[in-house]
Amino acid sequence: MKAVFVLLLALHGLIHAIGFVKAFKLATIDQFQASVTTTSGVLWALACLLFLLAALLLIFQQDYWSVVALLAVLLSQVLIVLHWSDAKWGTPVNILVFVLATAALANMLFAKNVHNEVVTLFEETKVEAGAILEAEKIQELPVSVQKWLAHSAVLGKPITHTVRLKQRGEMKTTVDGSWMPFSANQYVNLVNPGFVWTTRVQMVKPVTLLGRDKLYRSESEMRISIEGLYRVVEEGPHEKIDLGAMQRFLGEMCWYPSFAVSKFVRWEEVDSRSAKATLRLGDKEVSGLFVFSEEGKLLTFEADRYYGGTEDSKKEKWIITIDSYKEFKGRNIPNKCIAMWKLETGDFTWLKLEILEVDYNTTHEYESV
Repeated sequence: MKAVFVLLLALHGLIHAIGFVKAFKLATIDQFQASVTTTSGVLWALACLLFLLAALLLIFQQDYWSVVALLAVLLSQVLIVLHWSDAKWGTPVNILVFVLATAALANMLFAKNVHNEVVTLFEETKVEAGAILEAEKIQELPVSVQKWLAHSAVLGKPITHTVRLKQRGEMKTTVDGSWMPFSANQYVNLVNPGFVWTTRVQMVKPVTLLGRDKLYRSESEMRISIEGLYRVVEEGPHEKIDLGAMQRFLGEMCWYPSFAVSKFVRWEEVDSRSAKATLRLGDKEVSGLFVFSEEGKLLTFEADRYYGGTEDSKKEKWIITIDSYKEFKGRNIPNKCIAMWKLETGDFTWLKLEILEVDYNTTHEYESV
């Protein structure tokens, strides 16, 4: 598809050279009857060069090809209007280029915004170099949590301060909705707890949803747009969204188990195989129940979480169920899980997630979602 579009840009650009040829009488072109001034001829040539440059930049994956393409379309359409009878058939191509270039520009701005937020997320991270999670640091925790940390193979390894994860899966927004495949990157700060999660969701081919969920300084924002152009979700920061994001952060501790000894987390033993964790950030506090197997595998995490972020949203049971484990960078963590709401109308499984990559104690971003 990309090769076809590059070819279209190049051919469309070369057709604009006809105006230059006509203006300077370099050849006889019967199909172009209108007279063209030398000034217009130069502008036709400029449009040609802009389209060709946009095609070249796209070949070399330079994000700003879209800006050049939009300038080319603007100039081209002005010239087409001035020579309408002969050049009007270039308009449909300009419309196509405009739509695709605008979407590409929106994607570029989305990525730049996410980059800035990730930089902000990590910029205040000061860590103790070489700090190791020793066995004595977990002796005050519930026995079930100690078993989990041992099973996760985090003892004797550096305490995690930052995390990045690459994910894929399926999600749906309503009980009767269709499953939509997605890919996502997540960046987590455990020193000043927060995360930035960015995703591309295949809504209906070829339409893509761009999403970003963020928790920073105990405040959360969620933004979802169609191709980065039209926002369909814009929530937060406000209390219900903030608390929901904090509960998500707490549940996702399964991917960064050493956070269990953080000063932000308080544990209470429930029984031999479960423990309640409470996360406090600023003046906000949330809790959730971790349930483990006898050998220390995390089985489920559940919490009472607001279902939605509107004024009338109520708390419902939110459950993460672990399907399988995998070793990443020497840690044994869940790599597949599902998320479900237990509603009065029945269970609503809305997310199936798989972890593809995990890196600890790095602040570098992935190249793309």
